[in-house]
Amino acid sequence: MAKSDELIKYITQRVVTYIDTPRDERLKVKETIKGKRGRWDVHWFGMLPLAMGMWFKETRSAWQSLRKRAARWKDGTGKVSREEERAGNGG
Repeated sequence: MAKSDELIKYITQRVVTYIDTPRDERLKVKETIKGKRGRWDVHWFGMLPLAMGMWFKETRSAWQSLRKRAARWKDGTGKVSREEERAGNGG
């Protein structure tokens, strides 16, 4: 019975403090808590959107470099020199 009495006492204290605080103050506290949360996608999905964005960006740049190389071969310009590959111009 002691635990249930403590629980009732705790709930009663919470309700009384809620009722005693003015509505404007409760709304201010609610807004500050909402402001600390951050973006909705990070709040709901964690780091998954960031990881997927990084992966898509890397995949897109890899495909673009392959397209550049294929276009050079079609044009007949031949292979990319090693200096161009090192500089990043060769794809």
